[in-house]
Amino acid sequence: MAVFEKAHSNLIELDKGWESYFGADFSRAQELVKRAEGKYGNNPNDNGNWTSGKKGSGTLIGTNWGISAPTLGTWLGREATEQEMRDLTYDESKKIYKKFFWDKIGGDGIKSQSVANSIYDAYVNQTGWTKTMLNDTLKNVGKEATATMPLKSDTIKDINDVNASKFFDEFKKQREIRYKQTSEREGQAGFLKGWMNRLGSLTFEDVEKFAKRNWLALTLSFMAIAGLTYYAYKNRNQIAKAVFN
Repeated sequence: MAVFEKAHSNLIELDKGWESYFGADFSRAQELVKRAEGKYGNNPNDNGNWTSGKKGSGTLIGTNWGISAPTLGTWLGREATEQEMRDLTYDESKKIYKKFFWDKIGGDGIKSQSVANSIYDAYVNQTGWTKTMLNDTLKNVGKEATATMPLKSDTIKDINDVNASKFFDEFKKQREIRYKQTSEREGQAGFLKGWMNRLGSLTFEDVEKFAKRNWLALTLSFMAIAGLTYYAYKNRNQIAKAVFN
């Protein structure tokens, strides 16, 4: 019965601590950002195209892979040039995203991939609003939080403690509010449609529950096979006689 007992023990532990098997993955979140961001662009109305981060101030060098002019400058340790922006490879941009965005939100510690996707996308595209949006979201779902960037472990714990679908929906509302507010600023109205399309492309996928159901089904099947194997082994002589006689 050792095999059966071990399978049963594993099933209990799996059900008790299932959440520990899950955690957000940077690569999956980055794929969504990659889809939303284009390659090189040089729109003078986009604040992120200017080295100062403000339209008309500094040098207009554009963006590439979604990396803004100020962010590339921070990465290089000096003001970037237009040629350096044009030459930015996607592999290097991923390193920038990982260090300056994913790690800052503590993405590896967020349990729900969908929640991490939305927070990460927000910090990339609504950087200055992210802290406020997180605080308002947590407050509206019953948490008294004061998020700071980078996110601290206690804030990440609060995020994880909230029902993931509920958090995702509320955070999405906060993002929409801030997009609309930003679009009211001079020269920003033309970006609203794209922003809303970007937000709408993010959907909540409860992969945790789906995977749990399937792994539990697999474990139960394993237990059944283990039980049948044990029965067949214990009764092998009788089975052999029944088959060959």
